[in-house]
Amino acid sequence: MNDAEKNQQLLSDILKEGSFEPFNSNVRDQAVRVFERRHRIARARAIVIISALALVSTTFFFTSLQRHATKSEQATVLHKAVPQAKDRRFLISDEELLAYFPPDSCSLVTANGKTILVFWDDEVRKKLFREPSSKRGS
Repeated sequence: MNDAEKNQQLLSDILKEGSFEPFNSNVRDQAVRVFERRHRIARARAIVIISALALVSTTFFFTSLQRHATKSEQATVLHKAVPQAKDRRFLISDEELLAYFPPDSCSLVTANGKTILVFWDDEVRKKLFREPSSKRGS
């Protein structure tokens, strides 16, 4: 008996016994289980991808905010060491410079890469420095 005859005989036996309906039901149940499993896996995969995209976009957003904040004009008080020089007659430290002014009237501030002396008390600034005049030579 070859395979074609054997398959035909098996099909005839199944149809004679009337067992096709339970067989069909089992095949259908297995197909539904496989479909539901694949559907759950696809849904979980979509959730993971969406979560990863949300995480990446949130990280990018906060990183760009941080970069923007550091690029904007920020003032920081700077206390750094005075560079060593052979002739220190004309060099003073930041603390020595601030000691020439009344306490809490000014401070050294670094803004946009430049260190400047900022006066918090306008009276001290006016007392120590002349206002630039619009008329030169008068």
